[in-house]
Amino acid sequence: MTRVECWPAPDWTEVVIPWAWILGSHRHDINALINNLDLQPGGRYHLRGIGDEHDFAFRFENPCDATWFRLSIPG
Repeated sequence: MTRVECWPAPDWTEVVIPWAWILGSHRHDINALINNLDLQPGGRYHLRGIGDEHDFAFRFENPCDATWFRLSIPG
């Protein structure tokens, strides 16, 4: 997929990855998740931190890419 950087963030389908998940009992690697996303076929996505704890907001131009991404995240 192709990461785009712009402001304001596009009004695309959003998937939020909270810090609680990243730092949880399995210690997920957000950089590995982003690198894997960059290697996948598909459309464009936007990424930025949100909220008080700066959770990660991934926004996908294609809603199908958002669904794939959410389902591909390890438990």
